[in-house]
Amino acid sequence: MYLLIFKAYIEIILPNYLKNKDVTPIIGIEEPEAHLHPHLQKSLFHEILEIKGQKIISTHSPYLVEQSEIYNYVIFNLNGGISDIKRVPYYKSSFNYRPNLTKKAYENNKFFTDDEEIMIKRYIQFKNPDLLFSSVFILCEGDSEKIFIEKIAPYYFKDKRIFGRLGVSVISCDGQTYSPFLKISNKESLGLKWVIFSDAEKDTKEQIDNTLTNCGYGDYESEKNSIIFLPDNFDFEKYYISFYGVEKIKEIIYEKFSKKNYDLWLNNKIENEKYSDKEEDFTLNCFIDSKGKPEFAYHLADHVIKNNLEIPDKIIELFNKIKLESE
Repeated sequence: MYLLIFKAYIEIILPNYLKNKDVTPIIGIEEPEAHLHPHLQKSLFHEILEIKGQKIISTHSPYLVEQSEIYNYVIFNLNGGISDIKRVPYYKSSFNYRPNLTKKAYENNKFFTDDEEIMIKRYIQFKNPDLLFSSVFILCEGDSEKIFIEKIAPYYFKDKRIFGRLGVSVISCDGQTYSPFLKISNKESLGLKWVIFSDAEKDTKEQIDNTLTNCGYGDYESEKNSIIFLPDNFDFEKYYISFYGVEKIKEIIYEKFSKKNYDLWLNNKIENEKYSDKEEDFTLNCFIDSKGKPEFAYHLADHVIKNNLEIPDKIIELFNKIKLESE
């Protein structure tokens, strides 16, 4: 209601006091989302857009952030008692902007390509806008890693509020879709802190190498400590099966899906797909895949916590890294 009254003032009353009719106001709005339902916050953003003039909005609302253009973001961080201000550049730093260049010249020198802008909208603004408020965010390949990491972190740190307190976001990247996150985090852009928790197949390592280079990190020597790879040729499921052992993983499978269901599945595989010569860790991995990797990751984390089991060393390495980066 207050915004509608203010809007009416700007449009109806204020022009009566202005000698120059071309003048428009500069409007500062602090935390407009306060006390509003998420859907009302989304509606509020469009109300603000309709107000005439230059608008400067301070907000902690991902619902407002997801609707704005990335070039309108200005992010403030406190570093050593000094405010650090970052925004997304429209053009590359190497571009010598001049009027009257061809349209193609401007397009070729945009910091983000049109395709990258769409990727940022999809993966950051629409799915993970909270990372723009984070102290550090974790990029992992899928929901399995995200679920396990988020569920096991309070167990490791002995603090249920740990990720909220440290300002940590965990992002599932739908495979290895790292580029929109890394490009917007570039020092020439928003300078956000990140850590990658990755599988370690050869092609995965090569893809990450190419992505970092393409996102403007050069030889990315200084960023190598921010990439945590699993052991060579391991995916996440193979890694935790190796760490906890096949008998412990079978125990969890029997507990959640029953021994009978597992044996029926395995016998069917042996009969129809020649699984009899496969190692048991391979068949367990395939069974987990058939039941849903994210679901099993949840059960595994739950079992680890309830039985006070050890946490895999690579997860501990990740937690130590993000604690260091967030401080």
